[in-house]
Amino acid sequence: MADLIPPAISLLVEMAAFAPQVSERRRDLEIYVAQYAAELGDDLGLPAEISVQVRLMPAEESWGPNLFRLLVDGQPCRQPWWPAPALAELPAQEIAAVVAGALYRSRACLLTPGLTGRIAAQWKLEDGWPAGFFEKYLAAFARWNFAIERGREFAERHRTAPGAQFAETCVEQALEESPDLRLGPAVDLDATQSEKEQAGSRNWGAMVSRLSGDLGLVLKEMEVAGGQKELQKGEFRIRLNDLRLPAFRAPQSGTPNFPDYLVESVERAVRSQAGSFLAAPVVQYLADRLKKEAPDLIRLAEERNAPNGDSFRWLLTSILRNLLDEQVSIRDLRGIVESLLCLRETNDGRGRY
Repeated sequence: MADLIPPAISLLVEMAAFAPQVSERRRDLEIYVAQYAAELGDDLGLPAEISVQVRLMPAEESWGPNLFRLLVDGQPCRQPWWPAPALAELPAQEIAAVVAGALYRSRACLLTPGLTGRIAAQWKLEDGWPAGFFEKYLAAFARWNFAIERGREFAERHRTAPGAQFAETCVEQALEESPDLRLGPAVDLDATQSEKEQAGSRNWGAMVSRLSGDLGLVLKEMEVAGGQKELQKGEFRIRLNDLRLPAFRAPQSGTPNFPDYLVESVERAVRSQAGSFLAAPVVQYLADRLKKEAPDLIRLAEERNAPNGDSFRWLLTSILRNLLDEQVSIRDLRGIVESLLCLRETNDGRGRY
């Protein structure tokens, strides 16, 4: 029963008391991380509150002065983090920003088994979708920076999980059917940065060209909004699809001009989440274009990987997303489809190896 599942998620941050600002401002760290956790939960559409606790460990229990880890409902999200900056040299707010960034990268951990069971009950799917399949289904939305609500209509229309499809291809179909899909990066600037916004906008075209040349990504025109009063002076915030990242602040020293730093920050974020910016209709367009050049290749790929037709574009989109997340270019679509066929032949025992 959904009422028996706790409506709260416990987030524990364990770190060494490596600097006075950590011990003295532990509560401030909790407040900052809790604020971002609430925003992330809202963006994901999680039907639960996230409580945050920062635990300072004695030196003999810690892994090192600059390491910390996140635990959700007592389960570690991943191995201890090794953040790039030396945390002991940062002020408390910047330490909290590093922790919030780690939470963003570990966002799928917030979809605990208890919470996914609660969501399945709310969507009236508890008897039709296997728990493991539904967990993978929801986690894929989080991974690709979408709110889980975008998968609700598809799931409720299929009261039993589609047995012939993978969870990831179901996600692609749900996203294709989702109205008003927000796809691509956007930036919010604080209330003082409207002039810098215009200066920075001249650099977006070069960024889009680099991403297209390096990875084969096709991005829409960059959205930049100034005058955001919730941001402090000098801060900016990046949004990837439905999800907001923690607020950024340009370093005070050794920093290029603000527009350059802004574009570089967005480009790093996009590259790190490159698989999030594909859509099945775009992949279908690319496949149709390739089909004119190599009709037998696409026909064979469809027959072997998606006998029911439409699902090939969803499967191919899922594959291309994973390649992009590994920083592998998808410009050579023909080579990727050929490799897919070779892999399928090998798995079927018909290949040479």
